[in-house]
Amino acid sequence: MNEFGSAPYTYQSDLRYKLMKLVRQKFVMNDSLNQTIYQDVDKHYLSTTWLNDLQQEVKFDMYAYSSGGDDSKYPVTLKISDSQLFVSAQGEDQPVLLKELPETPKLITGSETDLIFFWKSINSKNYFTSAAYPELFIATKEQSRVHLARGLPSMTDFQIS
Repeated sequence: MNEFGSAPYTYQSDLRYKLMKLVRQKFVMNDSLNQTIYQDVDKHYLSTTWLNDLQQEVKFDMYAYSSGGDDSKYPVTLKISDSQLFVSAQGEDQPVLLKELPETPKLITGSETDLIFFWKSINSKNYFTSAAYPELFIATKEQSRVHLARGLPSMTDFQIS
């Protein structure tokens, strides 16, 4: 039993991610099929396709956070540039949700860790693992919504430009 009664301890309640800096601004992410990410008509989700009109491609801003813990991971948030819409994890095979926040969070804790992704860059490939779902990556499939997956048949690597 803890000081708050019989409420179970959850590992996420101790995680604290503190805003450090803006790392990249107005960049585009393409998957390994060279599909571009765009915002769905309803504005709540991201999808991929081969775009002829590059005005539709989503540009992202990436903010770095510090957890004060594991230095091998690079916690970031992904925000649609010129908006307050942040990419948020929803679970395996679920589309990532665009969550509107009043400002870029300075501190992310507990249930808000769905906003944090661990960015890893290997050669020209970029991977984003969910902090809320550590075994899942931001992923795409041919002409479908951006979602979370473990790997194939979904593609989990992106080129950033």
